[in-house]
Amino acid sequence: MRLQIRTGTEGSPVGSAEDRKRPSRSRVLIVLTAAIAIRILWVAYCCTNGAVFNDSHPFAAGEMGRIATNLAANRGFSSPFGMGSQPTAWESPLVPYFFSLVMKACGGASMRAAATVLYIQAVIGGFGAWLYWLVVRRLVHRNAGRIAVWVSPVVAVLVCIWPESVVETVDLWYYVWQEAFLALLLFALLLWREQSNHRRAAIAGICGGVLALISVTPVPAAVILMTMVGLSSPRRDYRPALTAGLCFAVVIAPWLVRNSMVFHAFVPLRSNAGYEIFQGNNAIECIREPVNAPHPATDANQYRLYQQMGEIRYSRYCLSLAASYVRAHPLQTAYRIGVRAYVVWLTDLTDHWAPSNSTRWWQRSALHKSLVVVSSGLILLAALSFWWGVIRGRFARLPHAAGFGVLLVLLPLPHYITLADPEYTTTFRMLVAITSVCMIGVLPAVRHKWMR
Repeated sequence: MRLQIRTGTEGSPVGSAEDRKRPSRSRVLIVLTAAIAIRILWVAYCCTNGAVFNDSHPFAAGEMGRIATNLAANRGFSSPFGMGSQPTAWESPLVPYFFSLVMKACGGASMRAAATVLYIQAVIGGFGAWLYWLVVRRLVHRNAGRIAVWVSPVVAVLVCIWPESVVETVDLWYYVWQEAFLALLLFALLLWREQSNHRRAAIAGICGGVLALISVTPVPAAVILMTMVGLSSPRRDYRPALTAGLCFAVVIAPWLVRNSMVFHAFVPLRSNAGYEIFQGNNAIECIREPVNAPHPATDANQYRLYQQMGEIRYSRYCLSLAASYVRAHPLQTAYRIGVRAYVVWLTDLTDHWAPSNSTRWWQRSALHKSLVVVSSGLILLAALSFWWGVIRGRFARLPHAAGFGVLLVLLPLPHYITLADPEYTTTFRMLVAITSVCMIGVLPAVRHKWMR
């Protein structure tokens, strides 16, 4: 005879599924609330203390802000280097379009609009951090006896307080959005991998398409991961993979068609790939973006060439210059790739390659110095732990190790040959930290193959 203790008029048996879900749901809400709250508090502090905007026009500092301002003024997706109506595909479209909607709602490109964007980014950033934890939590629960249970709460704390992830919420750029939608894609892929069907495949394809319209950097990794999941069907049913590919194509197709009609050429998401490569391969020292960079936004000669040639021809011209420079300076190119790898993995710890007109981190406020010291310590610890785990064979024993490998190899790859400013690779370093915690938590008694 089973003894049941009931509470209330209905109640549930002790140990029932409903009772077990309650603390789990509470933990999920606690992590989500903490991740968002920490980022909102950071945005509030920065806005209150004037630590965000130094200009009366807060959107004028970057190409995305200028494009968004033109959109809000009904000049179309245009002119990344000033006010105007010259069509552009210099940046991916979704973030500038979102900025422009906020501008219209707030009556223009004002400080109020900028602050509104930052608070929304705080919510998006917290949601993304929470999704990374959900991915790890699901891996731990689905691989009981293979990964230690303490990995889940440690990763929860890590993603909530990871300093770079929190600080980037006050940048009017795509960083937060890329981080969050990459997490959403990974969660969708994990669900699809667990149960292959058209609905889950379609969700993954849509998430991948949205991510591609936010930033091109994670696109190669996203496409390969979707392909890997699609081809891993235990019943060799590849129709869901076709569904994912179709949904991905449908999401990005309007932007590709628009670019083809505007530029009379095929533009793969962004038009400036050639220029980005030129930024990292020219006569000026260019590990991080220097103050005298040959950029159309700051260099009058480059802007004149951009205007005369048009965006597509200018980008191709820059690519030819970069190719010539690489052929003429192979050793310097190899040296720069090595230095950028250091900056990508560890950031520029000594600010050696910071722009010459910038204030070094140790000359700033006590809060800023504290953030840099804590962040640098965590990044260094994560990198050392990661390579320890690789050498000890723990990486190979991770669930879905091949997927981890694709992500960690391809995500930073473009920045080895272009610029390696640390803010562009914040997501990568947080993923290294998450992977390191998972490797430390791998139970050594278990033996598994590389592919899972």
